[in-house]
Amino acid sequence: MISRATKKRVTVCCTHLKAKKGFEGVRLAQARHALDIIKVKYRQHHHHLSSLSSYIDHIQEEKGERTILAGDFNAGLDESVYMLVP
Repeated sequence: MISRATKKRVTVCCTHLKAKKGFEGVRLAQARHALDIIKVKYRQHHHHLSSLSSYIDHIQEEKGERTILAGDFNAGLDESVYMLVP
């Protein structure tokens, strides 16, 4: 979508990860999969950027674009799934 205020692109990604204790590995795999999908979409539009981090730096500094990853992570803040997301 395009921000009305800045006229810059805002990409919103939403997820709902597996719930319940004991499924921490599943949540981590699901988050990795979501980030892989985001990377593929970014590379389709920005072939010259080698990583998601370099893309994020590029859009924030030069273009002013933003990406929001939101949803129900079903995880405590101490779970590794949060370390995976930049």
